[in-house]
Amino acid sequence: MPKGCSDLIPERTVDPEVFADMDNFDLVNNPTAFAKSLRLQFPKFSKGFSSSDFEEFVQEHVGVENLKSLGRLNFPNEWQMEVESKDVREKLIRWGKTKIKNRSCWISPLCTSEIRGFVHWLPNSVTNQKVKDLLSDYGEVLFVENQKQSLWSGKVASDSRYYALYLRAGKAKEDLPHFTKIENFNVLVTVRGRNPACFHCRESGHRKNECKKFKEKLNSYCQRPSKSAPKRRKPRGKRFAANIKESKDAAKVPETPIDKGEVASSGAKQKTTERQVSADKKEKKTPANSEVLVAAEELDHFQLKMTELLSETMDKFKKELTKNHVPVEDAAPAATGEVEKKKKKKKKKNKKKTEANPSES
Repeated sequence: MPKGCSDLIPERTVDPEVFADMDNFDLVNNPTAFAKSLRLQFPKFSKGFSSSDFEEFVQEHVGVENLKSLGRLNFPNEWQMEVESKDVREKLIRWGKTKIKNRSCWISPLCTSEIRGFVHWLPNSVTNQKVKDLLSDYGEVLFVENQKQSLWSGKVASDSRYYALYLRAGKAKEDLPHFTKIENFNVLVTVRGRNPACFHCRESGHRKNECKKFKEKLNSYCQRPSKSAPKRRKPRGKRFAANIKESKDAAKVPETPIDKGEVASSGAKQKTTERQVSADKKEKKTPANSEVLVAAEELDHFQLKMTELLSETMDKFKKELTKNHVPVEDAAPAATGEVEKKKKKKKKKNKKKTEANPSES
């Protein structure tokens, strides 16, 4: 009977002593020796893994027939897997990350000189050979491929290129530039496992949201005193120039023959208009006159509004009185002086009555 996955994995596991010398630079940087090997790295300080934990992962994604060896490296969170098929190895490397027993696991080439990364911001008109020429200064380029969009059934290429590179002796992944140019196009070069670069100060080791220089620049904007910004300059664009030309063309007047009498009359008119304009300018120059005029206009406007309101209220009041069949004269007087006069008249009448009939009092 053919053996199952649970029986084959323990047979193909390797003792950690076999990989005890993985710190040796010459051994790890030999690409031919580890052309089909992978590094499976769990989070730091992860322990307690065994070969049986990889059973489900091997069955679904690798296949027992493609598994050649499996073993732990010097650190308990790092494992090595050797595969028979290069296609399966490349598929797992492109994944980059998976889950084993609900633990995150990063997949990378076992050989430290073999690196993978992306070249971003590059138009599709630039050929892959130009990217190879840039990377060939740092080692042997295995391939450069155009990345496809996840939409439109993966037929549309994106602005990113995926590459694989064997570093030359004496070179490290930190030597590759983060920002460079290819055919006068700014390009971002990323490497898996390398610290990112800041988009503001262009230094490696931190991102833009963590950049101290960027935060200082933002603080300088907030702490700047008011009205300290430079004066705005006049626009120099095409629209501004077009507007100037139109205004000049409109200002030009065609030359036509004019009689002497018309010239004299027009000259007199110009003089009178110039005098009026100069007088208006003098009045405008004095701020007191302008303020007085504004105040007078506001008062006139206010008086008009008040008269309109009073007339409306009186009309409403008269209509209500006519509905109740009350004469307007018997209604409440509009002014306080008339009320006082009526009170005095009543008092006089009462005094006369009391004087005429003293017995009743």
